[in-house]
Amino acid sequence: MQEQTRSEKCKEWILNHRKFMTIAIISSALILIVIIAILLLKPTDLKLIELLYYTSQIVSAVFVISGVVIAVWQYYLSYVDSRRNIDVLRVQKAVDLSEYYKDNILFYMAPIRYIYNNSDINTIIIKIDKHNMKHFDQKELELYITEDDKQKLKDIQSSDEFFNVVIKANAIYHLGISDDVINTYKHHCNKGEEKNEEYNNNFIEEDTPILSTFFGSLVFRVLNNMEYFALHFTHNVADQSVVYKSLHQTYIDLVQMLYYNIAVKNPLSPSKYYTNVIELYEIWHDRSIEDEDLFADGVRTLSNKGTVVDNK
Repeated sequence: MQEQTRSEKCKEWILNHRKFMTIAIISSALILIVIIAILLLKPTDLKLIELLYYTSQIVSAVFVISGVVIAVWQYYLSYVDSRRNIDVLRVQKAVDLSEYYKDNILFYMAPIRYIYNNSDINTIIIKIDKHNMKHFDQKELELYITEDDKQKLKDIQSSDEFFNVVIKANAIYHLGISDDVINTYKHHCNKGEEKNEEYNNNFIEEDTPILSTFFGSLVFRVLNNMEYFALHFTHNVADQSVVYKSLHQTYIDLVQMLYYNIAVKNPLSPSKYYTNVIELYEIWHDRSIEDEDLFADGVRTLSNKGTVVDNK
């Protein structure tokens, strides 16, 4: 359960004792009117008509106060109900986005990692300091990746080994590479064993871009899906606290893995790609560090599961 603040407990008690509070407020107002009348007036000097007049005024005041109290309660309850409806919509949107995340982002995380780890791309990517990923632009990228490293990445993605890894990843994770491309690739590999130089040259020129472009489009498709996902949370359309516990680890890991792909698209200029991906990453990354510090200090607050809609 979420920890309740003192003010939240007070509000809950008042809402659960509305009748008592209404009677208490009206009674207090009535007593105050009587006290003021006794202090300011001298009942012994009043004529009967005056007593009736002042009595009617007191009764009228009671009705007016009662109407004001009821109106205030109705306004407050309408406000609470409106806020609850907004919370319900934001929570539901977050829940729906978790399904989108699973199908359109998380699904591709394993194959991308497989390709990175088995094609030596990861040996270059791991040079980037995860703790200093802040600006996600080309200038920051130059601190970790040299021009030689960039060339190596290009060479890796044009090598036969890379294509073999992509084909295997497709077989394992069903990435959608057509059978025609795979059969053409296998056919060219067989020709390569026969050392047909002319055929191999055609293979490098014609078919290398197909698989390389496929992998590049796969990565940027995931990034575009992540931008759509993050957009809802950075603009408070959805409640990020609802999905943080479930998704932040894979989200942070994926952004760090694709840091190069984001940074290389962003020259040093006011216009940047994937700004919402970066913003949500910073929010969740900072929060994860705070959670780790709290856990290290022995404060067991990590059970907080985010906003929970009140059933009342």
